[in-house]
Amino acid sequence: MGAKTAQIDQLFWRIVEIRKKVAMVNDMAHAAADPLETYFRAQGSLARNADDDLKKVLKVTLEAKEFANSFAAKGIGKWKDASWLIENLTQGSAGAKEKNQQGITILGDLKTKVDAAKDVTVVADGLADAILALLHIDIKNVAQSLTSMSAVNPMVWKDIKKINTATRSRLNAFSPNIDEAISLLQRM
Repeated sequence: MGAKTAQIDQLFWRIVEIRKKVAMVNDMAHAAADPLETYFRAQGSLARNADDDLKKVLKVTLEAKEFANSFAAKGIGKWKDASWLIENLTQGSAGAKEKNQQGITILGDLKTKVDAAKDVTVVADGLADAILALLHIDIKNVAQSLTSMSAVNPMVWKDIKKINTATRSRLNAFSPNIDEAISLLQRM
């Protein structure tokens, strides 16, 4: 299993590099707690016994989720809108052509980061599948009720898949706000 584990480690570090590209300015990416520790507290001590490679993938998955959550408007259950993006991420304003162009570049970079975060979740899904295959766990026959120690890896795998799907969905819902903000800056 050594060569396969090395391949997973290489893929994991590629994910980490993509994730680094996703990092935003400190005020937006500031997380109060390590998402992996928060996950372990929510799932109980059983989840800590998952395969180490699977925990690495879970951590990347949770960080992508945190990135997506940074665009949720607090308290109202909606996304930060185009005007928020312009006001907080750019110096764009009516008649400020040069600043608007800089803002378009900044928002284009944000769009690239959002797309990279979606790619991270796709790769993490594939890695989770590969890890379960290496552990000789049949993905098609994962039990619905996962309670024993032997079911820890499938439980974490299912959570990775569920979190990644939700994260991609959230980022897809947020992306039009970036496009709208770019369009507004182009018209100013």
